[in-house]
Amino acid sequence: MQKEYSNVRTFTREDKHTIKRLWSEPRLRQCCEEVSAYQLSDSQRYFMQHIDRVTESNYIPSVQDISHITVNFNGIAEYLHHVDDLPLRIIDIRGLRTERRKWIHYFESIPVLVFILALSDYDQIEINDTNRIDLAKTLFKTYINNEWFRNCGILLLLNKKDILEENLGFPYCGLLP
Repeated sequence: MQKEYSNVRTFTREDKHTIKRLWSEPRLRQCCEEVSAYQLSDSQRYFMQHIDRVTESNYIPSVQDISHITVNFNGIAEYLHHVDDLPLRIIDIRGLRTERRKWIHYFESIPVLVFILALSDYDQIEINDTNRIDLAKTLFKTYINNEWFRNCGILLLLNKKDILEENLGFPYCGLLP
């Protein structure tokens, strides 16, 4: 089923020219290369690098493009998917660190907890000068030691290895435990 989007706006020739001119500015490119200093998302750099393709009038997002789309929200989003005839309920919780007691019950009797950690966050800083990887490790330890998750499988997914290698300038060699 294809959705209709009434608020989609295509790039004009002028938009494309302006964006390309900005992207050719050495200082902007330097900022984008220093993602950790400016807290830029990986997707911003990706789409700027592919600006010619994504601004074409007949552009259709590739799987790679879709994987670079980020949605920032704080809250709880619940998705129901079916794999063959098996229902798959995904609960995505972002932010809300201070309100865990209010949402932890969502996980009562779940079969699997999937925790996703972005390797590219190795140099990103969060609140109170805390490294994002350190924060994620602390959060992961909290989850695996929580009574709500005692009887469920736990799957730790490490993603964004390609971005880590790009940022480091060499292949990932097990820099993180």
